[in-house]
Amino acid sequence: MHDHVRPRSAPAGDVLFRQGDPGDALFVLLSGQVRLTRNENGNERQIALLGRRGDTIGEMSLLTGSARPVTARVEKEAEFLVLDRREFEIVLKDNPQVALPLARQLSEQLAQSSRLGRAPPPRHRLFAFFTPLPGPDRVVLAINLGMSLLEQSRQRVLVVDIADQPEDRLSPALGLGGEDDRGVHPEDFHSPESLGRLIRRHVSGLEFLILAADLLEEKLYSHLYPLVTALGQGWDHVIVVLGGKLTRVGRVFAEEADRVLVACPPPPVQSAKALCLELESFVPPAQIDRVELRAEAQVRRNRPGHFKIPWSIGFGRRCLSEGHPFLPAEEANTHRALDRMARHLASLRIGIAMGSGAALGYSIIGILRVLERNGIYPDLIAGSSMGALIGSFYAAGKDTEELERIALSITKAKLWSLIDFGLPWQGIVLGREVLKFLKSILGDATFDELRLPFACASTDINTGAERVLRHGGVAEAVRASLSLPFFFQPYLHQGRFLVDGGLVNPVPSSIARAMGADVCLAVNITTKPEVKQFPGFKGPRTALDRLKGPHIFKVMAKTLYTMQYGIARTGAQDADVVLAPDLSDFTWMEFHRAREIIRAGEENAEHMLPKIKSFLPFHADQCRVPLRPSLVVKPY
Repeated sequence: MHDHVRPRSAPAGDVLFRQGDPGDALFVLLSGQVRLTRNENGNERQIALLGRRGDTIGEMSLLTGSARPVTARVEKEAEFLVLDRREFEIVLKDNPQVALPLARQLSEQLAQSSRLGRAPPPRHRLFAFFTPLPGPDRVVLAINLGMSLLEQSRQRVLVVDIADQPEDRLSPALGLGGEDDRGVHPEDFHSPESLGRLIRRHVSGLEFLILAADLLEEKLYSHLYPLVTALGQGWDHVIVVLGGKLTRVGRVFAEEADRVLVACPPPPVQSAKALCLELESFVPPAQIDRVELRAEAQVRRNRPGHFKIPWSIGFGRRCLSEGHPFLPAEEANTHRALDRMARHLASLRIGIAMGSGAALGYSIIGILRVLERNGIYPDLIAGSSMGALIGSFYAAGKDTEELERIALSITKAKLWSLIDFGLPWQGIVLGREVLKFLKSILGDATFDELRLPFACASTDINTGAERVLRHGGVAEAVRASLSLPFFFQPYLHQGRFLVDGGLVNPVPSSIARAMGADVCLAVNITTKPEVKQFPGFKGPRTALDRLKGPHIFKVMAKTLYTMQYGIARTGAQDADVVLAPDLSDFTWMEFHRAREIIRAGEENAEHMLPKIKSFLPFHADQCRVPLRPSLVVKPY
């Protein structure tokens, strides 16, 4: 093939070909990244992101003679070998087997493009981590983030340590030596294999590359781009730990990184703010994440661009005084926050869509209990109707024990106390007492004050459109989401009359996906219409009952429920795993049977656990587990 191909270099932003162009050449990727997109009805949709050495681009048109079906744009500076059509026909005539790997690559791209229309995450990711922190805090934070990323992703993780001072280096804390590699040569940066001799490996599987900052700034500066390419080819996730100032080297890694992380110490310091502003002058703000180290003990929800980690001044020094950099057992909240951050970086965020179902929603508590027992904690929650109520309590910090206590407190007498009847012009129940009950649990909390990202579905009764509530008071939003038509009066919220979200989205998997869930678990508690039981309606007991047919109110209820069941099944299809407890023995008004319903949820979750774990690399048995202390971690 050597005599038939020609080399080509392309800077970032260069277009190799556009959709509809003639297929006159095949490109073989040597380094860099190329994004393939297709224009569909005026919208550009990503088909694939190629970054492996040897990936081929343009094989479909070359094999079939058709026009280019996609546009190929260079994402990161790339090197290619180009095979023109005329040369390809000569090679194919002499070596027909050349077409086999091209066909295999083509089938992989077709399979990749068919996954629910969502663009797949890149195979590797580079993170530039700026750390304007004291040396011990820098060491402990970077090592534990690397460990969390290794644990959660179970992929190859490399930490590149570029320290200005010897006391700031990470490897001595792990017993891997503290000297940087002064004898490094430019050719060491040209491939993962040549980098191998510089890598230091911890027994956990976490790998380290120690490079002197002054050496990179001077002798090796012109070789940073080959280094970035080699890092991407050899490791799934690379964390480049930099100092607190923006140098020439730091600027290169920030420009090439998929995400830029900036540690913001407590209390906020001016240098961290100035660094963020400087980075925003050449890095899109959407690619910058602030890692806010907070003195408070509780983990708060992560807004876009913000990770909040419980951390206090001198925390790193206290950890190192124990003889190792790992988090102690009493710092479980910090451990959990770093795990959540790692799942976010590795595109493994766990979302739960909690469906509607009145008292049947208690089964969600049992499902959450089984997940917690197995170390599975959601990163975000979407809820509808009763699912919104359970989800909001959980997102506010109530654990499963507290949720069960609340559920068991809803006796028949308590349930009647929550029903405040009014004139039946819009609904027979006003809902004021329900709102008081919600506020007794949630207070005046807003969505931004919850510990987990949360959203709930509701229905605009005037337009029939779905309204997703994510702002303002949480109690008011949940009150709107559980306003069952005919029973509750529509709730005036944010200028709209809203009713039960179960009408339009009884299993809000679509909302969880829109919030950023990479692994979506859906709880569908709408049982089949033929086995659905309605309070106050008994089945026909005599032949005369069968001749009479159902009562008009049962006809209305069955009609509403049959439509909801169909919508629920459709909505659940966007989830990776659907949990559907057997609740055929219960009615939706049997709040006094909470313990039994919770147990039904536990049984279903135990049954589905192997499938759930199959989507979470953390539970892969064949992977090595980092040697950190075992922690009993609460969900927050």
